[in-house]
Amino acid sequence: MSSKCIYCGKSPSGYYYQDWRGTVVCQEHKDCIIQCDSCYGFYERDGSDVYQVEKGRFVCKTCIDNEVTLSNLGWTKKQVLSRLSKVGFDDIRDDILNIKIISKEEMNKMNEIAAGLHSGWSEICVRGRYNFEQTIFVMSHLNKIHFAKILAHEYLHAWQLQNNIWEYNEYENNHKAKCICEGFAQMGSYLVLSTIEHPLAKQLLESMFRDDEEVYGKSFQKIFKRYEEVGWFGIIREARLKQLNIE
Repeated sequence: MSSKCIYCGKSPSGYYYQDWRGTVVCQEHKDCIIQCDSCYGFYERDGSDVYQVEKGRFVCKTCIDNEVTLSNLGWTKKQVLSRLSKVGFDDIRDDILNIKIISKEEMNKMNEIAAGLHSGWSEICVRGRYNFEQTIFVMSHLNKIHFAKILAHEYLHAWQLQNNIWEYNEYENNHKAKCICEGFAQMGSYLVLSTIEHPLAKQLLESMFRDDEEVYGKSFQKIFKRYEEVGWFGIIREARLKQLNIE
């Protein structure tokens, strides 16, 4: 780890940024370097350790070597579902879920700020049983840690739909419902990251607690506070009973 700016080679005299590897860049030089779109690490523009995988999108060699693809997706799915099942999400219907890995350009057409997306609908069939159609989209060229974080979040959206959680059904029409829905899904990301011993997982986890954005950040932090009081069983029960509160 070096305390010198990766761009100018000097010790920062004012504000600076530091990535999960300890690489430093001066605030005024942030736009002079390349940031990996998967691990957010800092790299020199003329270096050989980062590749342009799409127009304007760069991913480092380490993440490329550890990216999740359709050929190795099974291992990551197993790791995420196992962690979710252990705390009470043992009824996720993975068999009715399609997972698609798509480019950032394709993702942007659906949501310009998302790295993952859950899309689905349900209808009541005979004898009150639900029929589902669900797809999880995750952006390509993500390392296993980042991919697992996103997948866990989207799996909890799938769980909400599969269990007819009201927030999911009211997502588009009710801002409070949207906040609860996303804050609760963020608990999946928290669970996965908290069980991985890696500096990137630690940094991603810390950023979740620093995030002051309302829908994903503050809502997650409020639900996490409730989780500390009642545990996984408690917040899962409250979600099922429509009693989760973020006020």
